[in-house]
Amino acid sequence: MIDYMNKSLNIASKPAGATRSVPIRMLFWVGILNLFWVAPLRADEPGLPMAPSNLSASTVSSRQINFAWQDNSGNETGFRIERAGSYSGPWSQIATVRAGVRWYANAGLSSGTTYYYRVRAYNSRGLSSYSNTAVATTMQDPSCTYSISPTSASLDSSGGSGSVSVITDATCGWTATANDAWITVTAGSSGSVGGTVSYSATANPSASPRAGTITIAGQIFWVSQGGFSSTDVLLSNGGPYEDSLTASSSQVGWNYYYLDVANDSSSLVLDLYDMTADVDLYVCYNAKPTLTSWDCRPYIGGTTEQCTFSAPAAGRWWIGVNNYSVGTISYTVKATYSGTVSCN
Repeated sequence: MIDYMNKSLNIASKPAGATRSVPIRMLFWVGILNLFWVAPLRADEPGLPMAPSNLSASTVSSRQINFAWQDNSGNETGFRIERAGSYSGPWSQIATVRAGVRWYANAGLSSGTTYYYRVRAYNSRGLSSYSNTAVATTMQDPSCTYSISPTSASLDSSGGSGSVSVITDATCGWTATANDAWITVTAGSSGSVGGTVSYSATANPSASPRAGTITIAGQIFWVSQGGFSSTDVLLSNGGPYEDSLTASSSQVGWNYYYLDVANDSSSLVLDLYDMTADVDLYVCYNAKPTLTSWDCRPYIGGTTEQCTFSAPAAGRWWIGVNNYSVGTISYTVKATYSGTVSCN
């Protein structure tokens, strides 16, 4: 067997006829070292800068917000400053400042508007991570006037939704913020001219009434909500419930029932049957139905009525039974949801 590790090669070199021997073992180890050799970082080349921290923003006027941060790196070329209209963005770069600068004044903003900021350092090696996010709202312009209509709303215990109109000058900014967890601004959270703010309120699980507010363009919009009525009945899924209703005039008496429908239900069926006289079935999602507001109302004669929904929304469904006949009327009501929505 040939020992290649200990053999030598005769390699020609000048002058002609002269040779030199190079062990194959040496060539082998030189090749291995070349495979794993990585060029070292030059001593004069910086690493990535550290991320700035403790970013804070403060309102100066109706048109300016100042903010400052802590510089945690000694090798940055500068800082890039980004701004957005919400925590989730979209973000855009608005400025860069040189190394060592730890503050920035953002002028030319809209009055009464909320802005979000973040900062990161950069150098020839790349970008640092982002700082924390800071938020501030510019002051209302003293030359701007605002009014809202209406100034309050009253909801029953089942919750509901509504809207508020904002009236102001064409160049005056404003924001809308719910001050209570059970109220949500669903649309129109800001604007620079007049507009509309939409909101919703969840069902009140307590028997006690409650009140909350939305701050809109510096004005307070009040939302009052009634407590949960002990006469409202929670139905069991698929379980019949026998009840009666007494009224001396047509369409003045109500009994209410509700069912909490699970996620991904494939169907919801609501039945009213075994009536001893004429009562009508009303169904509404997330709010008690009325004579003029409902998602389903069969409104037929006879002793049975039914509402059916395919792939119903998860949450609370309300069933109202209203008298058409007068006197005491007995009936049975039932609500059933079933199955899960299949993914095709």
